[in-house]
Amino acid sequence: MEKFNRAVRRHHVERLKKKRSRYWGYPQNRGTDGIVPMDEKRLGKMVQNPQVCSRPLCCGNPRPWEGDPISDKGMFQRLLQEDYGSKKDD
Repeated sequence: MEKFNRAVRRHHVERLKKKRSRYWGYPQNRGTDGIVPMDEKRLGKMVQNPQVCSRPLCCGNPRPWEGDPISDKGMFQRLLQEDYGSKKDD
């Protein structure tokens, strides 16, 4: 098995940066500046984790895609009934 020293790790990081520089739709055309490559900070993150975040079934909040949980829906219904019930008594 190959010994992973600093040179080998740097080699693999550079190899992955070159390979993944076209992930997430890059390079992009933005305005009149021409083609915009991925910046170094984003490319460094891409080497560690190439998955796009904040999508369904990822690390983002699922409420925008799945809606409120059933427990929250029941709570909202009870609150609405209490509010309307108190207004009728007034």
